[in-house]
Amino acid sequence: MPTTIRPATAGDVPILSAMEAATFSEPWSEAAVAAHLAGEHHFAAVALTEAGEVAGYLFGLVLSGEAELLRVAVLPAHRHRGIGFHLVDAFLLHLAGQDVRTCFLEVRESNSAAIGLYEEHGFTAVGRRKAYYRKPTEDAIVMRYERK
Repeated sequence: MPTTIRPATAGDVPILSAMEAATFSEPWSEAAVAAHLAGEHHFAAVALTEAGEVAGYLFGLVLSGEAELLRVAVLPAHRHRGIGFHLVDAFLLHLAGQDVRTCFLEVRESNSAAIGLYEEHGFTAVGRRKAYYRKPTEDAIVMRYERK
């Protein structure tokens, strides 16, 4: 369980880039991670363990009254402890504070753990993108959250 969720900073770029490589088959480059953190409409948060280690992160985008959840990653050693749940909570609270009601995301159709996490937060499947992912090739499920 994280003790703290805080905004990601430029100083986090090396660890976030390493986590990208450890988590995703098509990781963002260090430059892409740095650009996201510097973006005006971008949301980036990290979850810290009680020992102060970065255990997970979430990247999102908020623009024109809508949001997109772009990335959620939790290091394997810290999974199944609620870290991803708390990161998504933090993002949805941020959206509520900006009066953003709608958020979209894409998730691998085989990623049942992530789909369950998103469904717990009220996301529902609204579409499919054929062959959206590579390495391996797989469809994406498009999910939407609508704040009531």
